[in-house]
Amino acid sequence: MAFTYKMDIKINPPQIKRGGSNEAIVTFTETNGDVSYCMAHVERFNVKQKLTPVGNNTFKFSGKIPRIAPRGKYEAKVWGYNDELGAGPKKKVIVTLK
Repeated sequence: MAFTYKMDIKINPPQIKRGGSNEAIVTFTETNGDVSYCMAHVERFNVKQKLTPVGNNTFKFSGKIPRIAPRGKYEAKVWGYNDELGAGPKKKVIVTLK
């Protein structure tokens, strides 16, 4: 059996500025198992990040974007993981860096 869920991703602010702080909140609903952890992968830089659990199948990432980061659109993939069922489906999100 595969690990399934619905996922909601909120990024604040929606358009990120170089040198600015940002936050992403990922909430899983309609899961067929507990979400053990949540991962994000920014493919352009091959950076993977484990998000911090905040309770109720919700995970958070907070960070500051380096001033030298190139402007543009970045694709990230986010997914949940269950210890028994493995990784669930990945959701693609596009982030704009101004």
